[in-house]
Amino acid sequence: MVKINYSNKIINNNIKYFKNEALSYKTSLSIKYPNAKIPLAMNVNIKVIETKLVRGIKGVCNEGENLQDYKIIIYYKLYEFFKYVGDTETNSIHMVELEELNSCSIINVPSKIEGVPLESLYYLKLFKVDTLIEKIYIDIFDERIVSQSIFLLFNIEFKSIKGT
Repeated sequence: MVKINYSNKIINNNIKYFKNEALSYKTSLSIKYPNAKIPLAMNVNIKVIETKLVRGIKGVCNEGENLQDYKIIIYYKLYEFFKYVGDTETNSIHMVELEELNSCSIINVPSKIEGVPLESLYYLKLFKVDTLIEKIYIDIFDERIVSQSIFLLFNIEFKSIKGT
């Protein structure tokens, strides 16, 4: 690991790496809620639990491109709230918190960023992870099953360090 001299550091433009992720799955409504008639909205919150740096295999693929030998794993949790019109005489509106979804996403990153080893940037916490929910599609199957398709964007931003 390289020690960074903070007295000479200059922060340039930040370096970004990203990954798009698509999740598609079905969830059953709890028996305590009425059948769903019309979907109104799906509110989704995402929380990053932790990140891990993993050293992968270094090599060259069949096309001749150098493979990146580090991966950052982002562990996250999705919280979903489904709003719908119930299949009741009064067509009442219901908001249901669906099961939490735990998952992870993997982003390939180079071993050095502007000559600084990635391990140094990672362990000095000179990065941040941003998340964005790009699009959500919902549908109802047989009044009890909700189908969700959620498109996520994970963005890792490293501070650019020069003069160290």
